[in-house]
Amino acid sequence: MATTTPTRRKERQPPPSPSWIVDRMHVPLDSLTAHVPIFPIPDNITAESLDPYRKEGPGGKLHNLGVYLNRSSQLKMAFEKAQLATGRKEPLAWLQNVATRWESDEAMFSRALLLQDAIKQMFHDLEGTWEQSCGNVADRPPVLNERLTSQEWKVVGIIQKILQPTTHLACIVSVGHLRGNSR
Repeated sequence: MATTTPTRRKERQPPPSPSWIVDRMHVPLDSLTAHVPIFPIPDNITAESLDPYRKEGPGGKLHNLGVYLNRSSQLKMAFEKAQLATGRKEPLAWLQNVATRWESDEAMFSRALLLQDAIKQMFHDLEGTWEQSCGNVADRPPVLNERLTSQEWKVVGIIQKILQPTTHLACIVSVGHLRGNSR
C-alpha cells in the first residue's frame, strides 16, 4: 500500500518591511529620516512620544495653516490671490484634515502638494507685507510659523505616497459596501 506524505502547510510570510514600501516608491530611505535631529526617534513609540512631531512637524504645520485659513477671511483672500498669481485659473479651497477621518490626511497632503507654489507665494507675500509695514517681531503674523521647509515638503510628499493606497482601498471598500457586498 502506497503511503502519502502529508502536504506541508505554507508558512505565513511576514508583511513587507517599511524599507520595502519605500523601495517600491523609489524614495531613498535616508530621505525619510533627514528630520531626525529635530525630532529624534524615541526608543518606545507611543502616542505621547509622537505628539511633538504630529503637532510641530509637516502635518501639524499644514493642519495649523488650514485652521488659520478657515479663521481669517483676509488670509483666505491672500491664499486665493497667491493661487491666481501662480497660474491657477480658479482658486481651490483648502482641504482640512479631521482627526476622525483618517483619509483626510492624504487629501490635505495631496491638495497642499498641488498648491505648493501658491502656499509658498502666500508666505512670501505675507512676510514681504509684514517687513514693509514695520518688521516688528511682536507684530509678525503667527501664520508665518507654519511655513514648511523644503525638507518638510519632501516629507509631505513621501507621507502622501504612503497614504494614497489606503485611501484608494477605502474607496473600493465603501463602493462595495454601498452595492451590498459585505465582503
